[in-house]
Formats: sequence, structure tokens, C-alpha cells
Amino acid sequence: MENNDILIRVRYALDIKDNDMVKIFKLGGVDVTKEDVLTMLTKPKDDFEEDDWEMKINNTRLESFFNGLVTFKRGPREKNPASRIQPQLL
Repeated sequence: MENNDILIRVRYALDIKDNDMVKIFKLGGVDVTKEDVLTMLTKPKDDFEEDDWEMKINNTRLESFFNGLVTFKRGPREKNPASRIQPQLL
């Protein structure tokens, strides 16, 4: 399975819209347009190669997407989180 396939499956499983995909990539540190997102998700219709994508997604870009997805779903991380109480062993 290629990165493009993973991106498509995650997108449809979580019902993510095109505009949200752009926001997610931006939260992950990658600037893409809506057209770029559509290009990442489509294969050429006239070619029968299974792994031939219009815009192939590398591991770094997919990692950025997942990092952005976590931020998109959970919200941004707090700057100075309250110190946590560590459990003490008896």
C-alpha cells in the first residue's frame, strides 16, 4: 500500500473535506492548495499502472499530514502545561 492509498483511506474513514485537508497539512507544516490535495488523491485515468499517481506523496509529507491531523482533532498543545504529579512507588 502506498502513501497515497493511506491518505485516501484515512480521508474517507474520517470523512475529511478538501478544505479541512488543506488546514491539516498546514498544521503539519506543509503548505498545499486545494488543487494539490485533489491531485494527491487522483490517479491518471488513461494509465493502467497501479502505482502511478499524479502527485506521489513521500513519507515526510504523510508524516506531516498525520501530525497536523492530531493537532486538528485534539487542538494545539499548551505552551506550559501544568506540572503533573508523578506517582510514587511504595
